Amino acid sequence: MRRRAAAFRRRAQRQRDDGHPARKRPAFRLRPLIEVVGDGMDKRILLGCLSAAGMLLLFGICTKLFGLDARQAISTGFGPIPAIDVFAALVAMGLGGAIARHAHFRWIALLLMVAMWTLTLFTVVSMALPDSPLPMRSMAGALKYNAVAIVLTLAAAFGGALLGERLARRRDGLSMR
Repeated sequence: MRRRAAAFRRRAQRQRDDGHPARKRPAFRLRPLIEVVGDGMDKRILLGCLSAAGMLLLFGICTKLFGLDARQAISTGFGPIPAIDVFAALVAMGLGGAIARHAHFRWIALLLMVAMWTLTLFTVVSMALPDSPLPMRSMAGALKYNAVAIVLTLAAAFGGALLGERLARRRDGLSMR
């Protein structure tokens, strides 16, 4: 009985060592996800996320204090373009990218902006009163009304993260990834 169990263990170990495809497939698929989210997450990425979110909060507070929140949007035929918010996304994600110095932060910056827009739109729709403008009473209407602003802030966030990462890597003499 012991010989069979020992032979089975040796055969299982050989299969693991020989690169048995059933053993390697799940670990290979999870490797990129673990690098971003799991134990392998660099602390610089976390600091970049926190600093980018803090800068967005700081920009929001400053625009509210200076009374620029209602007058900042540029009206176009496609919808309003919030110039200060687009600039804030560019600068905040640029700072986050410079701190993170990692290519994964670009995608995290996009996810951060998607989360901000989701929370903003949910809040606007949930607080809408019966006498509110029609686009602000439903999520589809709010998305349609703010589509240009959403796309521009997402593009600015990605571009800012990319520029911040590249500038920080160039300054430190690190290779580009």
